[in-house]
Amino acid sequence: MENIDNTQTQEAMAELEAERTAKADMAQEDNVTEFTSNAEPEEIQAEASNEPDWKEEAAKALAELENSRKRHQKELSDARNFAVSRFAQEMLNVADNITRAQSVMPENAEGDVKSIKEGVAMVAHQFGQSLEKFQIKQISALGEMVNPELHQAMQKAPSDKPEGEIIAEMQAGYMIGERLLRPALVVVSNGEKPE
Repeated sequence: MENIDNTQTQEAMAELEAERTAKADMAQEDNVTEFTSNAEPEEIQAEASNEPDWKEEAAKALAELENSRKRHQKELSDARNFAVSRFAQEMLNVADNITRAQSVMPENAEGDVKSIKEGVAMVAHQFGQSLEKFQIKQISALGEMVNPELHQAMQKAPSDKPEGEIIAEMQAGYMIGERLLRPALVVVSNGEKPE
């Protein structure tokens, strides 16, 4: 009899345990049902279709980062290229003086004057090479049409050239890379023939 009671007790305990497990499973199912039952299948589908939004956001962020990187590189490049511009502007005065010295030398110089003329020509050549190393180039002006972005017209003069054409250069202009360092000072034809 004791054996039967033990068996019944064990069976009762197993039933209680099964009931408790079933109740716990039902409670868990209720929670899952409550969680998913708040959203309709269409809403879930719409939410799943919004997945590309984060991809779009990431693509935009990457594009912004790339643009920022390119802008920073350009700023660094500009800073390097144009850091010498102030110094170069001062050195253009030296170039002007070398040009003036060459222009006053006589064509048929002899002796010491010829040696000085050759020395000034060598200095001018070397100075020109130094300017080119830093991307500083002289603007061509003579025979060109006046361009306010590159030339500064100092006066107009009668000429058989068309109006607006540069007929004389008073001071050379220079560019550093793609930027104007100093405009050329020029004399422009007014289109009237000289008498």
